[in-house]
Amino acid sequence: VNMRDQSGEFAIVVAATNGHEDAVRALLELKADPNATQDTGLTGLLGASFCGSRDMVKMLLDANADPTARMKDGSTALHLAVQNNDTELARLLVEIEGFPIDAGRPGAEEQTALHMAAASGYTAMGMLLLHHEARQISVTNYGDTEAMEAAINGDFALLQALVVSAQIFEET
Repeated sequence: VNMRDQSGEFAIVVAATNGHEDAVRALLELKADPNATQDTGLTGLLGASFCGSRDMVKMLLDANADPTARMKDGSTALHLAVQNNDTELARLLVEIEGFPIDAGRPGAEEQTALHMAAASGYTAMGMLLLHHEARQISVTNYGDTEAMEAAINGDFALLQALVVSAQIFEET
């Protein structure tokens, strides 16, 4: 159950990435490692996050999957939730005590989930992350901050929230 196939993949990771909840459940019952990690850094939790399966994410977390796992490009489960604009999955993740909400992606200019949300025009996602105290800490190679990304997208609501958040952060 915890062995790689000829291509170096673990069954639990493949099942999770392809959204096969019943297969993941069966593999966990057979004592599959919920933290099995492929060469790319992909784990079952990251795969479940990628395919947007909140129930599978919960199941893997209940089986002690590492919520701080990262792919080789630095992506966390939260980055994948933001990429898919899945605010409910993002909420599930950021409510985990000690979850790395401000983790950056080294391969993507240290881009945080908040920066990704602002750059993608995902207002509700950005608001959720700010509500959970995500900080504005990433800057692209072009010097674009989260606020600049919101301005580029014409997202006044998120821009306003980012400015207020930055002022509060500076005061503390």
